[in-house]
Amino acid sequence: MGRPEFRVTNALRQKVMLASAAGVSDDDIARAVGCSDVTLRKHFREELKTGRARKMVENLVRLERAAKKGNVTAMKHLDQKMQVAGADDRVRRGKPEPEGKKERQRREADRVAEGERYPVPQGPMLAVDNSN
Repeated sequence: MGRPEFRVTNALRQKVMLASAAGVSDDDIARAVGCSDVTLRKHFREELKTGRARKMVENLVRLERAAKKGNVTAMKHLDQKMQVAGADDRVRRGKPEPEGKKERQRREADRVAEGERYPVPQGPMLAVDNSN
């Protein structure tokens, strides 16, 4: 008679997608679902492949919905995600990141070590000009 055929349900698809998005290994997902890893890859190929991206998009949609309703925390999280994505885009396009204070100091220290003259620092900016 043999083993009964494995039945795929929407609930199992969602479970596999969530586990895949969370980084659970295929072997562990197969055990949790109750099938072999070969059967898992056969029936849930798309969920394993796109689970992380699809769950991230679902969460972004929820975040945007909450932000539109006036949830300030959701607005901040959405802004933060967009800033990170913008930084990733700059890196992918080859545009340099803005130079920070430590990087500038390190670069200037390297110049001094190579024999260049250290740049003279500017004096403090005065709020009031008392030269008259």
